[in-house]
Amino acid sequence: MKRHAKTVEPQLIDAVADAIGRDAFELLCFKLGGARVFVPQKVPAGHPLRVVLGDSADILSREFSGETISLPLLLKKHKGIEADLRAGMSVAQVAAKYWCSTRNVYFVKARLKAQADEPPEQGSLF
Repeated sequence: MKRHAKTVEPQLIDAVADAIGRDAFELLCFKLGGARVFVPQKVPAGHPLRVVLGDSADILSREFSGETISLPLLLKKHKGIEADLRAGMSVAQVAAKYWCSTRNVYFVKARLKAQADEPPEQGSLF
């Protein structure tokens, strides 16, 4: 009997991001977003997960070994979330519109605030 791999549901994407870290998760989605990626028990050198995540691939395989992860296209989604937050939509409205968790929307909102709090780069005098 053939064993079928489990697919990580969209609501578990936050668990994947928590396991490997938000920065690593965003990089993974930037490089492989839109793809379905099988997570092997051991990630060999040269495997796309190893190439993108480095040592974090070991964490991913330890937590999600044998599962298939449908990686979202975060860049487009985050740009839309940012635009809707700037337009005044509530976190709940944005989460419903983009089929994501309010936690994800708060993450994007916090990143927007951090960007707004950064002082502008000073131009060269010469």
